[in-house]
Amino acid sequence: MSLIIKSNVEMDVRSTGEPLPSIPWDQMFFKDAFDIPVEEQDIVRKLAAVRSAYKRYLLKQEDPPEREFFIGQHSDEEGLVVRIYCKQGPIREDNQ
Repeated sequence: MSLIIKSNVEMDVRSTGEPLPSIPWDQMFFKDAFDIPVEEQDIVRKLAAVRSAYKRYLLKQEDPPEREFFIGQHSDEEGLVVRIYCKQGPIREDNQ
């Protein structure tokens, strides 16, 4: 088999879509949620992107982070969303 470069090849390329909004990891308190609206066909890609962003957030932390998050999909009356839920973290002072 020989390797040959073919020029001017037409090929469908998948669009990259919208970038993720900036997720306020450090501003979220215990039981806070951040929702990102998403279309049904993009749910798997957005979930993977948010999980990658969470891994990058964990790598940036020098000390063990005081916040832990659950990332999943959620359906509500407005449609399908990727939900980032703070399952462990500081408690908001006005909720005590």
